[in-house]
Amino acid sequence: MTANAIKGSRTFQPSGCPAPSAAKCEKKSPGAAQRFLLSLGGLLALIAGVVGVFFPVLPTTPFLLIAAACFMRGSQRLYRLLMSNRFLGLRVYQYRIVRAVPLKTKLWAIFLLWAGILLSVYLLHSLWIRILLPFIATAVTVHISSLRTRKDNEIPCMEESYRAFLQEEFDIPETC
Repeated sequence: MTANAIKGSRTFQPSGCPAPSAAKCEKKSPGAAQRFLLSLGGLLALIAGVVGVFFPVLPTTPFLLIAAACFMRGSQRLYRLLMSNRFLGLRVYQYRIVRAVPLKTKLWAIFLLWAGILLSVYLLHSLWIRILLPFIATAVTVHISSLRTRKDNEIPCMEESYRAFLQEEFDIPETC
């Protein structure tokens, strides 16, 4: 054991191994160009997620999660706007905390997906698109079905927890 381990330090450094340098452990904050690209990527993902609400061929939640991840590193202002949005913020928060989707949401998404696909197949005249769309719908259905189903009792106070998150993270009053 090294002197650090004997003194009660939380890190144990095996003998013969060099101590990690502080430079490698520090997380570098992104530069202005990286923040711009992350914010731009987040905006594009957010637009795709919002479009996915109305057109079920695009999955909404993955794009919102990508947008949140990009905004978290690229723009705290955009991250705050997304997370405090009354329609999208709670959904992103629910998925981040529970990592699951309610059964009702899954069924509704699959229904809207197939309704949109079948309408598109009926209205479109291109044979290859008519053949391709059901395969895409099947793949998206398999993906949605593979997501873990959230039970109603997993987080009984989701909205209170979400409000507390907004208060703690962004100093937004709990009465929002």
